[in-house]
Amino acid sequence: MRVFGAQKESTIAKRMTHARRISEVYVEADFSYRSTKLHGDRWLLAGDAAGFIDPIFSSGVFLAVFSGELAADSLNAVLDCPRKAKRLFPRYEKTVNRAMDVYLRFVDAWYTKEFIEVFLTPHDVLGIQPAVNAVLGGNVGNCFAIRWRMSVFYFLVWLQRRYPIVPRRTLVPKKEESSLPIERVGAMP
Repeated sequence: MRVFGAQKESTIAKRMTHARRISEVYVEADFSYRSTKLHGDRWLLAGDAAGFIDPIFSSGVFLAVFSGELAADSLNAVLDCPRKAKRLFPRYEKTVNRAMDVYLRFVDAWYTKEFIEVFLTPHDVLGIQPAVNAVLGGNVGNCFAIRWRMSVFYFLVWLQRRYPIVPRRTLVPKKEESSLPIERVGAMP
């Protein structure tokens, strides 16, 4: 195995020799948030102003572009006919919220080991794995075939939590009895 940047690592290690922690260590896991209202009399929220979903799969970029395009279409129509705002703005909010719901549910499930256990099962049952990949690719549930497969997938994740239907997995690597020698690139012999 080769380790690149070994010289930089040793420099940092030397500088940190006398370092000490001065506060508790905290972990932040989920950065998701949503605005409660996405439209008003003469405005729409789009992108991160509307909401942000934990960036596991770049869903934030997708939702920003998705909501931006929908907002532009709505605003373009309203500029020509202001009365359309009463119909188009609530429709915009409903569509964006539905898309955020898809990804929030996905992210909530992702953080469970049962999600991984079911997803990594090598058997493609009912086309569920392509449906999960479709959601990752930006399908926000506009297709019935994707929606029902995702519902089945979430049911299987729920079932796995209570009654193992696929082998349990651990995400903790097994310790190796003997370690491989490390060849340091650029290190002096």
